[in-house]
Amino acid sequence: MHSTFHDRLFLTRCTYTILTGLLVWSMAVIAPPVASATEPPLGLATGSKDVQTTVNGKQWATLPNSSTPTHEGTLIRTGKGMASVLLKDGTQLELQQRTLVELSGLQTAPIVKIAVGQVLFRVPMSSHATFVTPSVHYQTENGNTGDRPAVVKAKATTASVADSVGTIVVNLRGGSRLDLQQGEILAKSRSDPGIHIVKTGQSVYIPLLGTSDPDFGVLLAQALPDEAADEADPTTFDTIGIETEGVSCSPLPRRK
Repeated sequence: MHSTFHDRLFLTRCTYTILTGLLVWSMAVIAPPVASATEPPLGLATGSKDVQTTVNGKQWATLPNSSTPTHEGTLIRTGKGMASVLLKDGTQLELQQRTLVELSGLQTAPIVKIAVGQVLFRVPMSSHATFVTPSVHYQTENGNTGDRPAVVKAKATTASVADSVGTIVVNLRGGSRLDLQQGEILAKSRSDPGIHIVKTGQSVYIPLLGTSDPDFGVLLAQALPDEAADEADPTTFDTIGIETEGVSCSPLPRRK
């Protein structure tokens, strides 16, 4: 039913190999090509094949397979390649083929805006990272609090069972599906003021109802032709709901 859900084993075996070069943050000193002294990098990224990146949406450059700093406003489009990102707060991402994302926010509260494609993630329990799609915002319980920790330096540590691990898929119609392998994520729909709780083993699809944020239209215009093809629509639900072991269940519980 979900052909891409085998990717739930994110950050095991080969994925850790891809991220090995990123997990030397505390040992490497890398000067970004266009960096301001007042603009610390949000993290490091590495790409394969034809992955491209830009900070202004105009001049795209190949994202090398070596650790490259990412800053506020960095865009990454994968085309037929793949990219891995390690954010300063410890959040780890793997961008699959035909994916377009924008990175912004702060080192302690990064924002990952997903215009289209598939992103595998591992978010530490202490992270304040937010995933934004045209139809929904995703955060951990910790990320929903008002407290912000001091700057945390990402280090090579053993993955915790408390981390939130899963996959977010966004189609061209703005619909977003979250497959959560581990942890707990709060989902706030653009068309629904309530906050839904997604738990381990659940899959939720939230369609885009009404008009999309104009910023996503501008961002999607930066997609490569392959990324705009929407070849395989991974969404099979028409309403907000959960799926456990392939069985459609009742609506998601709301957070009181």
